[in-house]
Amino acid sequence: MDKEIKNKIEKLKEMGMDEKRLHALIMLGFEDFLDEVEQDLIEASQSDLDLLLSELENAKSEDMKSEEAAIVLRDMLRKVYGINAENKWNTFLLGYLDQCVEEGAAIQDFLAKLKNDDPEALKQVIAAQQDPDFEAAKAAVEAASKLE
Repeated sequence: MDKEIKNKIEKLKEMGMDEKRLHALIMLGFEDFLDEVEQDLIEASQSDLDLLLSELENAKSEDMKSEEAAIVLRDMLRKVYGINAENKWNTFLLGYLDQCVEEGAAIQDFLAKLKNDDPEALKQVIAAQQDPDFEAAKAAVEAASKLE
């Protein structure tokens, strides 16, 4: 499964995602994963949770590549869950990265249609601009793009 995860990460790189964004994506995925296993973590001992938080801080380091962060997070979970951690994390991460690849491909397809003045894509843009949340979403995207 590690190879499948690595392939998904490579696919996202091919789609234009840089290492910094990939790392952030892995960390967001881990937050989602923690939400899913919250009850398990409530039952973990305090020393396990302290170790988990310490390792999480290490994984947040921007010096660490996305693949390395995924492995550190998996190993950290193994300490809390035992042998089942690897399968739980890898299964979740693979599904999460699959979804990211699918959404990225859909965005690339939409942008290509928009570039070619596809009438349906243009209708979608006009409809989006009429949405009451459009300005807030636009501001959020612009703010995120300035973080580069």
